[in-house]
Amino acid sequence: MKHLLTLLKGILFGASNLIPGMSGGTMLVITNIYDKLLNAIANIIKKFKSVILFLFIFAIGAVIGILGGGIFLKRVMLTYLPLPTYTFFAGIILGSVPMLAKPVIKKINWKYIISFILGLVAVIGLMLLGLAFNKDQSVPIGEVALEFKDYLLLFISGFIGCFAMLIPGVSGVLMLVVFNYYGTFMDAIANIHHFTMQGYSNVILVILPVALGILLGLIPASKLLTYMFKRFPIGSYFAILGFVIGSIPVIFVNFFTEYGSIDGTTTTLQIILGVISLPIGFILSYFLSKFKKKASDKEVAEDKPIEPIENKEVKEIDEENVASKEIQDE
Repeated sequence: MKHLLTLLKGILFGASNLIPGMSGGTMLVITNIYDKLLNAIANIIKKFKSVILFLFIFAIGAVIGILGGGIFLKRVMLTYLPLPTYTFFAGIILGSVPMLAKPVIKKINWKYIISFILGLVAVIGLMLLGLAFNKDQSVPIGEVALEFKDYLLLFISGFIGCFAMLIPGVSGVLMLVVFNYYGTFMDAIANIHHFTMQGYSNVILVILPVALGILLGLIPASKLLTYMFKRFPIGSYFAILGFVIGSIPVIFVNFFTEYGSIDGTTTTLQIILGVISLPIGFILSYFLSKFKKKASDKEVAEDKPIEPIENKEVKEIDEENVASKEIQDE
């Protein structure tokens, strides 16, 4: 069950990175795997045996999410039901906010307010950057003519996008939007099963440099973020809240930028389904966050040493063991 949950979280992470304005990092926070994943990637060399299975299962899920999610999102959800898709993800983000804010809301001060505002402004600023460069013209993947600069920019998109996808609230495909490759990349994902057909060799040529950039960016990105959380834990947490909350309006801005208006024949149905999908996403995320919080609290409680009451000698031995363990932990 633990491995299955890791796989499902990887799938959700991979799929969520494909929507402009949606953040894979936010999904990691919501599903309570963010810290564990960052630490595992940052220490993959030191703790290879203990983290490789976890990372392998998560990576398989992420690949399934990117490939399967790309095909499904491109051909079904974003083609026929774009508004309900965006509102569902917005509901998921909204539902995570109460549980994210609860641990630190009592520690608020002016420094942490600044961290929150910086996170919020950063997400909005990156959105505006994407809009300024959003001149993407989707070219059929079989007709794409790639040059050296295209391979280089696709690689850079993947490398910087790796940092972006691990930061809650920042879209992993942001740089593809900025560099005008988002439509081409999504078309490549949607047609990956055609890569052996004549005229479709560009599918692999588009995906490969992005994937290579992501792989080479994983360790430096995770090390940098891990350092930030160790050095400035509460401030980083407030910045994450800013990222997460700022991503909600970003999702809707990206929707209206991408689609403009909904087809008149389906406007009513789209709006009805959008109104339904928003609370569904909220409820699903809220209770999932609440369930994970209770499970974590229970796990911590079970790990606490139980002190014997009657046997004084056993009590002294246990106290020595606890003290020894504390010294080793330090």
